[in-house]
Parts: sequence; C-alpha cells; structure tokens
Amino acid sequence: MKRFNDSDVVYMSMTLKVVYEPRGKAGEYADLACNLYAGCDHGCTYCYAPAVTRRTRETFNSPHPRARILEKLLSDADELAEQNERRSILFSFTCDPYQKVDERYQLTREALKILLPRGLNVTILTKGGARSERDFDLLAQYPEQATYAATLVFSDERYRTRYETGTAAPTEERIAALRKAHALGLKTWVSLEPVYDPVQSLELRRRSKDHRLATVRGGRYRAPRIARKRLLH
Repeated sequence: MKRFNDSDVVYMSMTLKVVYEPRGKAGEYADLACNLYAGCDHGCTYCYAPAVTRRTRETFNSPHPRARILEKLLSDADELAEQNERRSILFSFTCDPYQKVDERYQLTREALKILLPRGLNVTILTKGGARSERDFDLLAQYPEQATYAATLVFSDERYRTRYETGTAAPTEERIAALRKAHALGLKTWVSLEPVYDPVQSLELRRRSKDHRLATVRGGRYRAPRIARKRLLH
C-alpha cells in the first residue's frame, strides 16, 4: 500500500476514504481507526477532540453521522479485505461509538456488520457502558476478531459527573459491560486516560486487575491548552 499524509491523519492508500492510520500518541492505541460521527454527546470537559477537529465545544457536543459514512466504510472494507489486512480498526478516537446519538442511528452495529464478516479485526473503545451491550451478540460471533475496551477516568462518581457532563455512562456501568464482554470470550482492555487524579486511576487499575477483566493502558495526560484550562477550572 502507498501511504500519504494530510493535515490530520495518515492514509494507507489513495482510495481509502474513512479508515486511517493514527499518528503520534494515538498510534500507541491502534494501528487503524475510523470515526463514524462528527462530534460526541458525552460532553467530557477534558476532551481533546474539539480542538483537534477545530470545532467549538458546543458544536462538537451536538454530533451527527459523517456524510455517507457507511458507504465509504464499505468501500474501505472491501479494499482492506482484498489486501488481507490483519490490523484492528478502532472505533473511535474523535467520537464514541456508543454515545447516546448512536441509539438513533445505530451506525456502530452497521459498521460491525460490514467489517466482521469480511474477516477484518475491530476494537471498540467506549464510555457507553450498557448502550454498547446491544451489539454484544454480534461481537460474540467473532471472538477472534473483536476486542472491547472501556475508558475509565474516575472512581469517584462525584468527580465523574462534574467532568463528564453529557451522556457518558457511570464508571460502574462501564466496568459491568467490560465484565460481560470478558465473559463472552472477547479480548478486553482499559484506557486510564486522561489521568486526572493518580489515586483514582490506580484504584481503577487495581479493580480491573483484581477482576482480571482487562489489560490496562494509560499514561501522562497531554491535553491541548483549551482542554487543560477546562479541566483545571
């Protein structure tokens, strides 16, 4: 495959439309990624995505499906399957695949129905908790191809509701969804970023390890200036 750069992502081929190779720190999480929605209704005050996508936070927090997203994903999936791509495609970096708006459009399920039967690997990274469980029946049919991950930031719900002001699920609900995914035989892991309070992050790490739910990924938080300002105030 040829690779070429644009301002935001690294595409593997001139014909790929929505699947891309993340750059920089994001590349530590996934080799490939796809964002189904423009924006996210979780309303996390620490989120870097509004700054990265050059949108106001108010506009970003009112998400909508990306134009012709499933049509473009189908085209990418056919090309990737033809090239026997084995790297996992992560949903998502600049939105959440199981944010509230996905209850209406259910793009994530349609995306899974495109990718998994073609032998492509998929990783879900979400704060959606129980909302994500509606697609566990589909993921469970492809346990060798599907990975389920949750972002955990706060063990104290008082902090979570202060900084995750929209529709993100409570932390306990996310852990419960992880437990169900693990029981179904899916590969699971936890993202502990951003690290707002190291004590809470270590507690979440301990709980994940105690339950043997997942491997843990985390690190120092490097937010854009606007996100740091929101987090600190």
